Amino acid sequence: MNENFKIKWFDEVKSTNDTLAEMIAENHELKGGLVVAANRQTKGRGRSGRVWQTFAGESLCFSVLITSKIAKLQTYSSLPMCFALAVRHVLVAYGLNATIKWPNDVLINDKKICGILSEQLKNHKEGLSFVVGVGVNVGMGKESLDKIDRPSTSIMFESGDDYPPNKVLDKILAELKPRLKKWEKQGFSAIKDEWLKAGGNIGQKISVHQGIKKISGIVYGYGSSGELLLLNNDGDIKQIWSGEISLT
Repeated sequence: MNENFKIKWFDEVKSTNDTLAEMIAENHELKGGLVVAANRQTKGRGRSGRVWQTFAGESLCFSVLITSKIAKLQTYSSLPMCFALAVRHVLVAYGLNATIKWPNDVLINDKKICGILSEQLKNHKEGLSFVVGVGVNVGMGKESLDKIDRPSTSIMFESGDDYPPNKVLDKILAELKPRLKKWEKQGFSAIKDEWLKAGGNIGQKISVHQGIKKISGIVYGYGSSGELLLLNNDGDIKQIWSGEISLT
């Protein structure tokens, strides 16, 4: 894993994930740590095919190429959790009461401020490789936030301070570097304690939505790869690898 980040800024792209993937497709020699950042995305994507809305000068959108020699594919399910914790740490440093929601959202007062999308690449020279995209609402005011189809907030709306997106990116990458280094050596166990302290929802009643399917139960804990362990109504512990959770 290359932890020396190299940032390439764009004024506007369709999607930072797609732009970075296209760059890699054209040059398989690109090293891990390459970052594509943009002031605006026109076709930003979130998990489950949702649209991630951005506004020029008000949003931070970036994607990072992650390469690793870890052979076990399941280990990578906790990779976006490293990113979520890095973002949360920066927000807390700004004086905000940020929490995390499995698998990789960052919230303030139950309103989304950051979303993360991880996508595996094929045929990259350096083994298993992923593009991890991050969207952070930085300078959005009420008018912009009202255009988003779910409760959302921004750094400026919560703090009253308008931080330059490029400076926010620098701080996030600085927090991400040591977490990635530990994660590559130990997997989810390297970040588990921080994840639980940041709001792991242990003991809470939740529902997990997987398309039209819904599973309800109590958060029992997290498995060795960061999967959610759900205690259902029958007393069985289920491993949950993906889905959208809501408190019940």
